[in-house]
Amino acid sequence: MTEVIDTHTHWTPSALIEVLERREEFPRIIKQADGSRLIEYSPGNPHPFGDEMWDERVKLAKMDAGGIDLSVISVVGGISVVDMVDAADAVAVARAANDELVDLCHRHPTRFAALAALPLRTGPDAAIAELERAMSLGLKGAMVYSNVRGRMLDDAEFMPVWEAAAKLGAAIQIHPTHPLAADWLRTDILITGIGFLFDTTTAALRLILAGVYEKSPDLKLQLCHIGSLLPYILGRLDYQAHMFPHEVSHLSAPPSEYARKLYTDSVCLYPPALRLCLDVYGPDHLMWGTDDPFWPVDGAFATLAALNLPAEEYELITAGTARHVFGL
Repeated sequence: MTEVIDTHTHWTPSALIEVLERREEFPRIIKQADGSRLIEYSPGNPHPFGDEMWDERVKLAKMDAGGIDLSVISVVGGISVVDMVDAADAVAVARAANDELVDLCHRHPTRFAALAALPLRTGPDAAIAELERAMSLGLKGAMVYSNVRGRMLDDAEFMPVWEAAAKLGAAIQIHPTHPLAADWLRTDILITGIGFLFDTTTAALRLILAGVYEKSPDLKLQLCHIGSLLPYILGRLDYQAHMFPHEVSHLSAPPSEYARKLYTDSVCLYPPALRLCLDVYGPDHLMWGTDDPFWPVDGAFATLAALNLPAEEYELITAGTARHVFGL
């Protein structure tokens, strides 16, 4: 049978749950009268905080039922809990969360790999030190969010982190968080439907235009959600670079060539969009993912199956590319 590796799936260490349960403002976790919990991302936007979000037994059972061999875990999606705490506490919270991820992977070495949480808000030295520590303990890289409390990933202060990641061979997954455009998007369907993708697309493009691949050509950046909006705008991007050459004079190739260096996942429920993503990135840069528990596992399988791919391409997407990117 074809091996299946889920490269976009979430789990929540208790260190982060404790932070969310202490919060009175959004986002937060609240307990119901029956003992169940809700995670409230914003007013009027509650979601069940199910056992698969924190209980490894439930997570494993769901993987077994869904036909998933191994999950590359990242922490709870959509909110950067480490960035919510005071700067003085961020390193300790990140270390505690990452230690839990390490323990999870040690208990189930054939079922789980994981990406570290980084205390970016405390500055590059602390983030690099935690990435080095996490990698030394067996984690495969880190998940970062599309902005750090409103600061962009290409901020000069953060650039040494990406250089360090390249030297370590760490995979860096760029995941959406509360988007900078949220105030004028207002509704949750717009925030998650387009705001998330605009934020991650902007984050990746700013890194590319800042020359991150010029300094670190081997950097392994994974942009979530079928390349966000990039597959649709590469032609436009190169045309605009031609129109404003002074803004890309430091790049040695058109922006689209750097954009194609990104890795991405297959999280999508619309086969034509996934086909475009595959046409742009190829199977050696596209990895299967579910975004579980926020998106359906069976939908992830069905969307990929609808492309009717040759076996070699299918196997690269479901496992082969992930094994290369994450060093599995």
